[in-house]
Parts: sequence; structure tokens; C-alpha cells
Amino acid sequence: MRLIFCGMMVGCFFLLAAVLPVRAEELSGRTIHICGDVAEWPPYIFFERVEGQKTGKIAGYSVDVIREILEGQSATVEIRMLPWKRCLYEVEKGDAFQIVLDATLSAERAAKFHISRPYYTTTPCYFYSKKHHPKGLGIRSAADLKAYRINGIAGYNYADYGLAPDEIKAYLDGHQA
Repeated sequence: MRLIFCGMMVGCFFLLAAVLPVRAEELSGRTIHICGDVAEWPPYIFFERVEGQKTGKIAGYSVDVIREILEGQSATVEIRMLPWKRCLYEVEKGDAFQIVLDATLSAERAAKFHISRPYYTTTPCYFYSKKHHPKGLGIRSAADLKAYRINGIAGYNYADYGLAPDEIKAYLDGHQA
């Protein structure tokens, strides 16, 4: 049985930054390089579309929040969409990117990154086959999920579901990781 999650986590989303906090005057003239998940998370981050076709413009609530935070700081913001695991890796290295948008908190991430306060929450859900389970799954707690094979996306955080990375059949760009 496969469960597919449509929400990332019960909990909050954060900006993860690999650089130490700096004073506003230190941002003057700098470019802040930010990455987000190329899979997109509308309405939080996504490529704008014209007649159904992606444009190069990145928009969404998270983009608005980061621009508001940096407004008046004389800094330029550049946002690129990358595969999720690469985005996290690049911010951790700190060479090309300083901030990742829309990441959930985990102990591992808290040890590696500076974490912002949450600026939105989501509600998780799962899909299952009514054909195979016409009476539903009877899931009452996160522990109940362990009875099923869970599909997820490589690099995503499922800790709030009580699931370790090795308990998720992870996929990258539609292929098993």
C-alpha cells in the first residue's frame, strides 16, 4: 500500500540560512542568493505562468516575505529554483546560496542552519486507493503510518510524521532515489 503526502509537515516552515546574521549596513550593495524547490509549492513559491506556460519569474508568498524582510536594505535578491536536495546542500556549503526558502524544521537542519521564525503552517494529508481500502485506513496517529509503504520526495523532512528517511520510498524528479 502506498501513501502519498500532499502536505510537507505538520508544523512550520522556515527560512534556513547558512550565513551568520548580519547588520543592515553590511547588506548594502550585496546580492543575497536564495534557492527554492524546483518542484514548486504554490502558493508559497512557484514560477509565474502565462497561458499555462512557465515564465522565468519566481513568485509566491515566500518570495514576498523575503523581499519584505530585505526591503530598504540596499541588497539585491536573486532566487533560483533547484532540486530540493541540491538547494539544501548549496546553502549548507554557503558558497553560491545563503538562504533556502520553505524548509521544515528538523534536528539535523537545526544543527546545520540558522533558523528563522515560522511564517506559515500547512496541514498534511495523504492519498490512498479506495479500491484497495474501501473503508479507509484507520490512521489515528503518526505511528500508524509505519504499517504502510510511504512514498515521498528525496530530501524532504518527514520527522513530524515519526518517519525516518529510510522509512520513505523517496523519489527525485519522478525517479526512485
